[in-house]
Amino acid sequence: MGFFDNLEDEELGKRFLAFPVINSTRVWDAESGQSIKTLYRIVHDFDQRRTLTVFTATREDAEDKQFVLEALDKIVDTPKIAQPDVIAITLSEKGTLRSFSTNMDHDHTMIPCYSLIQDFHALLPNPPTIRRSDLTEVDRLGIQADHVTYTPQLGQPPKHVAFKYYFTEIHRDSFWLEISTLIQIPRHPNIVPFDRLVVETVGDKEKVLGLTTPFCGGDTIDEQPSVVFTLAHLTQLLEAIDYLNLTLGIVHGDIRTHNLIRTDVHYAVITVFDIITRQAAERFDGLFLHEVNRADILSLEKWEKHPSVALDSDHPGDTEPYRQALKAWVEKRDAIDEKNFILTHPIKWIPRPEFPEVYHFGSMQRVGAQMRQVIEPRGDPFPKWHRPPSRHLPLQTGKVLLATGEVVGQRRSERQLGKK
Repeated sequence: MGFFDNLEDEELGKRFLAFPVINSTRVWDAESGQSIKTLYRIVHDFDQRRTLTVFTATREDAEDKQFVLEALDKIVDTPKIAQPDVIAITLSEKGTLRSFSTNMDHDHTMIPCYSLIQDFHALLPNPPTIRRSDLTEVDRLGIQADHVTYTPQLGQPPKHVAFKYYFTEIHRDSFWLEISTLIQIPRHPNIVPFDRLVVETVGDKEKVLGLTTPFCGGDTIDEQPSVVFTLAHLTQLLEAIDYLNLTLGIVHGDIRTHNLIRTDVHYAVITVFDIITRQAAERFDGLFLHEVNRADILSLEKWEKHPSVALDSDHPGDTEPYRQALKAWVEKRDAIDEKNFILTHPIKWIPRPEFPEVYHFGSMQRVGAQMRQVIEPRGDPFPKWHRPPSRHLPLQTGKVLLATGEVVGQRRSERQLGKK
C-alpha cells in the first residue's frame, strides 16, 4: 500500500533505520532452552511505526547492517511478529527468526514529549485542528507521511490531505522547524500550504502530533520522468524559489526530483539538470550535493536529454532553452547582495518551546522523550502509533485503517469533525 511496498534489498533503508551495534547482553533463547550471549541493534520500522530490539548471535552479523535489514524484511510482517506487543527478536546466523520477546526489559522505544496546542499560539492564535482519530489512512507516502482523508463537516465529501508526523524523538526539532515555517507562509500558487494541526488528548492535555497539508495527486517527477517538463514549469519553480528566498527569507536546501517544495539556487541547478538528464547520481557519485560545483553543470557544452524524459512540445529534444533560462536566473541571483538584501515580508523564527515537565527516572524533569518501559508500568498515557504492515493491506471489505493505527468498521470512521 504505497511507499513501503516491494522494496528491493538495497532500498530497505527507506523502511528501517538501524542504529549502531550496542554492547553484548544475554537473552533467554527458547530454541535452545538456555541463556545465550548476543549483540543487538535498535531499529525503527517506519512502515509499522514501531521500535524493535534486534539481537544477533555474532558480532559479524550485528555489524552487517544489510544482513539485519534483509532478515527483518522477511520476518517482521509475519502475523506472529507484527503484533504490537513484540518488542525484540533474535536472529540466527542464517538470518532466520530464532526467538522473539514481549519482555519490557528489552524495550528501547522512546516516546516523544509532544508540544501542547497552546505552544503553537505564538505562530497562529487559533490554529485549525483535526483529531488524529478522525483521519482515515488511504496510502503511505513515505517516512512519517501518509495520504489520509477526513470529513470537514457533516454531509461534505471527504477531504484528501497529506498527514506528516513523528513517532521518534529524533525528528522533534525538524518537525517544529517545518511547521513553524509552513504556518507562516502566505498562500502561493506553487507552494503546498498548511491545512491543520493534528491533535490528540493525552491524559488531560491536548498534544500536537502532526500536521496536514492538501494532498497533491499524481506521482513525483522522480517516479514519473515521462511527464512533460515544460519551460513554464521551470519558470514557476524559479519564481517560487525567489519568493521563498528573497521575500520570506527561507532557504531549504533540499530540492530534488522527489521534493519540489522549497529550495535555494545551488540545489535548483542540480535538480533541473537531473530532471532533464537523469545523470546526477552517476556524474556526482561520491560527492555530497553541497560539494557539487554548479558552474560545472551550467558550463557543460550540452545537456543530453534522457530518453525517458519529455520536454516542452516546442523544444521536444532541445535542452538548450532550459539551460539558458537557468543560467540567466543564476546570474540574476548571483548579482544580488543577499547578505545586505532587505526582505519584503520575512517570517519570524520562533524557537522550539521548552520541553514539558514529565516523569523521568524518579523525578519530574524537562526532557524531549521518555522511555516506554518506564512510563507504561506507571499507567502514564502516551500516543500509540503501531499499525498493520503494508503487506497486510488492503483490509477486508467494510474495514478502514485510522491514522491511530486502529482498524475499525467503515461507519465508525465516517464521523463529523470534532464529534466525540
